[in-house]
Amino acid sequence: MLRHPSCYEASEMSSAIKEIPAQLPKSFERSDEPWHHYFSIDIIWYVLGYTLFHPFVSWIVVLCLRAQHTPYGAPEMRIATAWAITMTAIGIFGIVSDRIAFGAPREVDLAEEVIVVTGGVEGLGGLLAETYGMRSANIAVLDIKEVDEDESEAKGVVYYKCDVSDAKQVEAAAAKIAEELGAPTILINNAGIVHPKSILDTTAEDVERTFRVNTLSHFHTIRTFLPYMLKEGRGTIVTVSSVLGHLGAANLSAYTASKAALLALHHSLRAELAQNPDAQDIKTILVTPGQMGTKMFAGLQTPNNFLAPIVTPADIGKDIIRLIEKGESGEIALPLYSRYIHFLGVLPVGIQQVVRRLSGLDTAIGQAGLVNKERSEKIIQQPHLTLGHCAPAPPSTTPLTNVHIYSTANKDLHLRASTSYSLPNHMPQPSSALHSIARRENPNVLEVKVLALQSLLIPFRVEDLPGLAAVSENLGTVVSLKTLKTGVHCGGCIF
Repeated sequence: MLRHPSCYEASEMSSAIKEIPAQLPKSFERSDEPWHHYFSIDIIWYVLGYTLFHPFVSWIVVLCLRAQHTPYGAPEMRIATAWAITMTAIGIFGIVSDRIAFGAPREVDLAEEVIVVTGGVEGLGGLLAETYGMRSANIAVLDIKEVDEDESEAKGVVYYKCDVSDAKQVEAAAAKIAEELGAPTILINNAGIVHPKSILDTTAEDVERTFRVNTLSHFHTIRTFLPYMLKEGRGTIVTVSSVLGHLGAANLSAYTASKAALLALHHSLRAELAQNPDAQDIKTILVTPGQMGTKMFAGLQTPNNFLAPIVTPADIGKDIIRLIEKGESGEIALPLYSRYIHFLGVLPVGIQQVVRRLSGLDTAIGQAGLVNKERSEKIIQQPHLTLGHCAPAPPSTTPLTNVHIYSTANKDLHLRASTSYSLPNHMPQPSSALHSIARRENPNVLEVKVLALQSLLIPFRVEDLPGLAAVSENLGTVVSLKTLKTGVHCGGCIF
C-alpha cells in the first residue's frame, strides 16, 4: 500500500519529476478487434433464452394472437399454443429434475457463513474473494502466495499462507480460521496449476505437483472442512474442474487427468452426502468451464471464437455466487458447448475424431508458444513508448534514476502508458515519494492506478531488485518484475 512520505517537502518532490506524459489513456477505449470477434453462439443462446425459448414470452404471443381475434383453430394459433405449452413443460421439467437431483435449497445468510477459497490471490478465486470481501462477508483465502496486510485489510479478505497440497498445512489453517472467523461453512476449491507439455516432456515432478495441487488438495480440504459443516448442519462445497476433464487434450495430459479425477471426486462426494441424514443441507456445486481468460492460459487463443469463446472469470464467478447464495446444488458449465459435451461420447468414434480435429483442441496448446512470442514482439515494437533500458549494472548502492510505470490491458498485453521519473539519490522510499509526486503534480498518473487496478504500478531502485522476484501478481495481471541476472539492470521489463 502506497503512503505519503513524511520526510520530503512538496517542493523537493516536485523537483524530482523528470518527465510526465501529456495524456494517459482514457478509461474506455474502442477495442482493436472487429465487432464479430465477440459475437458467439452463447450470445445467441442467451437472447433466445429470454425471448423465443421463454415460457412467458411464448404465452404473450398467444395472447397477442387472441387480441387480434385469431380463431383457435387457425394454424398460427395452434403453432403458437403448442410452442408455449412445450416451453412451459420444459421449464417445469427442469425445475422438477433439479429438485430430484439436488434436493431443496438451504437458507444462506452471508453474515452467518464463513467462506474459504483456495487459490484466492488471483484469477477466479481472487475475483470471488474480493467480491465477498466487498460485501463484508467472512472470507478466508488459502494460497501459497503471500499478500500484504494492508492489501488484505483494503479488500476485506483474510489471507492465510498455505500450501493446500500439504494436508498438515490445511489442517493448521482450518483450525486458525475456525478460531478467528468461525466454523467454515462454504468451501470453494479453486487452486490449480498447469504444465503445458507433451507426455514425453512432462517430468515425474510435473505430474506429482499437478496432482497434488489440482486433485489431492481437494481431498485435503474436503476431509478437513466437511466435519465443520456437518457440525453446523449446513454448508456448500464448490469444485472447480474443467471441461477438459471430459475430453483430454494433447500437451495437457497431467492437467486434464487431474481435472478428470475431480469429476469423479465430486460425484462420489454427492453420493456420500446423499446417504448421510445429517448432510441434507450440505450442497455441492461442480464447475466445468471452458477456456478462461486468466493468466494460467495467457496467450492461448481459442480455435473458434464463435463456437468456443473465452470465458471471463466474472462470468463463472457470477454463476457460482448465484448458486451459493440461493443455497442450491448444481453444475455450472460455460460456454455453451461445455454444457452438452457429454453428448460427444454417444457419437461414433470416427465422428468424435472429426469433431476434435475441426475444433483445434489438440493443436491449440502447441501453437500457444508462437502466440505468446508474437504478442511480446508486438509490445516491444511500440515505437512511441520506452520499455526500459538495459546496461551494465551500477554498484548496488546507487539508485536507479529512471523509474518506469507501466499500465497494461489484461488480455491483449497492449502497452498503454509509460511514465519516466528521476528520483533523488537520497530517497529511501521511492514508492511512497513517487506516488505523492504523481498525485501532486499530475492527477492523470493517479488515474492510471484507479482505472487499471490489475496493472503494475511499482517504482524501484537497483538495491530493491534482489527482493523483487514477483512484484505484482494481481487478478488477471500480465506484468511482473522478475529478479535480473547479475550484471544487468532494467528500468522496467515486460515478461
